[in-house]
Amino acid sequence: MGQGGVAQCVKRQTPLVRRNFLTLSPSERDDVQKLVAASRNRTGAGKSRFGVLVDESHFPRTPGTRSRSQLTSADFKTDISTYEFMAWIHYFASKDSGAPPTGFPHVYIDFAHRNPSFLVWHRLYMLLFEAELQLVSGNSSFALPYWDWLDNSTRDTLLTENKFGNPTGLTGVLADFTVTCYAASFYPWATRRGRNSLGERRGKNSLCTRGEFDSTVKVSRKFGPCEETQFLPSNRDIWDVLTTTDRYDMEKYNISSTGYNSYRKVLEGSTPLPGKKYCQNRWWNTVHELHNAVHIYTSGTMGNLGASPNDPLFWLHHSMVDRVFEIFIKRNGETYTPTVGAPPGHNADDCMVPFYPLHRNKDYLKLSMELGYQYDSLPEYAHEPVRHEWSQCAANEPTYVPRPTTSEPTAPSPATGSHVRGAAKPSRVVR
Repeated sequence: MGQGGVAQCVKRQTPLVRRNFLTLSPSERDDVQKLVAASRNRTGAGKSRFGVLVDESHFPRTPGTRSRSQLTSADFKTDISTYEFMAWIHYFASKDSGAPPTGFPHVYIDFAHRNPSFLVWHRLYMLLFEAELQLVSGNSSFALPYWDWLDNSTRDTLLTENKFGNPTGLTGVLADFTVTCYAASFYPWATRRGRNSLGERRGKNSLCTRGEFDSTVKVSRKFGPCEETQFLPSNRDIWDVLTTTDRYDMEKYNISSTGYNSYRKVLEGSTPLPGKKYCQNRWWNTVHELHNAVHIYTSGTMGNLGASPNDPLFWLHHSMVDRVFEIFIKRNGETYTPTVGAPPGHNADDCMVPFYPLHRNKDYLKLSMELGYQYDSLPEYAHEPVRHEWSQCAANEPTYVPRPTTSEPTAPSPATGSHVRGAAKPSRVVR
């Protein structure tokens, strides 16, 4: 507390260190899982300090009116766990905002994905969950570990050796995890590969109801290659992004543009990687790389956009996404784009939804040290990684190498391979 009892924000003197989960000792890995499990309890330290809205029928919706809300305590659910509250935040930000789509390319506005705030929104989200786990554990030094899915020599052991559940679901202290807001969540991709068939429930009456917090549906996985995603990301994938991209985001500031010079867009994973071959029968929106590829490769609950944080692997995955984000910031600075032109909630000075106190997007595009944490290491590329052309196509199916759109003339041609920006300097090291 400051003078006069006024709270002051004091910068952490010793930053937290997020470590590779697979380098933790067996007892440290057990401690992480026990803590996550404790945060799922609705009593004791795991009980959430917050409640969530479960009925919006008493909330005024008439445009232009100043009528007061008639919400009462009955419209909220308060007997939830910290983990359920965090899962609800992600679901709520991903669901239909109710904002009119006029002037924007999407049927609905997702405040957490497919638009510029994706990386900074999840950075704040991770920090909040980390802080909640510190409260549950009583350990102010706890830091979320990451799953290094770039290390192809160890990455599969996370599940195949039962170090964090197994390829089909959760085990041990996490075995009883169910999917909060299961029926209210939705899949943005085709329903296949063991993803349970759910209709998209958006717009009016799309809130996760009181009863849907008590879902009996267990967290599931179907880890491994599939029709949409054959492989987890590689070091060459990250190299391609870093050496062709120097802007955080650019027009059209959403998922529909296919050019390469937008780090957020390419890392999120809906843009083909430069120089990489794709199957002829695919279209742009069926490409899943990097962040998206990990969700789909894991599948099950992780393949459900709204419900994915219910699988604790989500947090290890997004810690790794943030680690790769940190490399870009070190290389290209702390400028958030756009200032205008993106859907509501995604411009630089817009506040991220639904967090309170309010946090602006641009305030989280900065080095992690300024936010009180760092990573034990960052990937370094002393030499250009070898590209392995894996066959993801049907027998005798033609392949093609996508090219950037003409609306983005500054993006280099990906078809030239070693001539992409930065690739001519194989001694470059990412620090």
